[in-house]
Amino acid sequence: MFTPQEVENLIFLDIETVPATDQYQSLSPVLQKHWERKIKRIDPTNEDPASAYDTRAGVFAEYSKIVCVSCGYIRFQDQLPVPTFKTMFHTEEKELLKETYELFGKIYGQSKSRRLCGHNLREFDLPFLGRRMLVHRMLPLPEPLQVFGKKPWEIVHVDTMDLFRFGDHKTFTSLEVMTDLFGIDSPKSTMNGADVAKAYWNDHRYEEIQRYCEDDVQATMQLVLYVSGLPLLPAAN
Repeated sequence: MFTPQEVENLIFLDIETVPATDQYQSLSPVLQKHWERKIKRIDPTNEDPASAYDTRAGVFAEYSKIVCVSCGYIRFQDQLPVPTFKTMFHTEEKELLKETYELFGKIYGQSKSRRLCGHNLREFDLPFLGRRMLVHRMLPLPEPLQVFGKKPWEIVHVDTMDLFRFGDHKTFTSLEVMTDLFGIDSPKSTMNGADVAKAYWNDHRYEEIQRYCEDDVQATMQLVLYVSGLPLLPAAN
């Protein structure tokens, strides 16, 4: 699917998110009210919005924050892929997003042919980054987030979920499932997305969150190499 040169133009990306506050009661009254409405729509049987906030708020940009951003790229040396990673973590979301904003500016300032690549990138990571940067009024938005008004074929980001859809947009195939099918080491062996909130707010396992985020980027790299018939990276550490 991709030539080595096309792979070298990809910037692989993953983010980790957690509920915006350590407990539901710390939300503003307005957000509490709207969270109650949202969770009732999602799960009409749920009678405890506080517990639902702890487990489910991390996937909604209005009620959560980004704590980790990991990016990476691949260069080929002697026809073998060599990865480079930059993983950023901060307990203050605004500081993390400032670093991310500057990194995007540097990446796209060097080459306009760069394309972001991630798993479920189009529906999660990029919309989430865009919404949270708007909350912090980081304008103008970085070039890869400026998708408003663009036609679908004008948005050139690569979503590895699409590589397994073959046009079937009813299908959602997780990163863990795809890596297992392809015999690739899974980043979910020690943590999964549902664990991140507890690891952050309760246990302060910040380094583990960073490793998990970076491992997701490496797994995404492996998917692209696999479907392209190119050599894979060495097994994850």
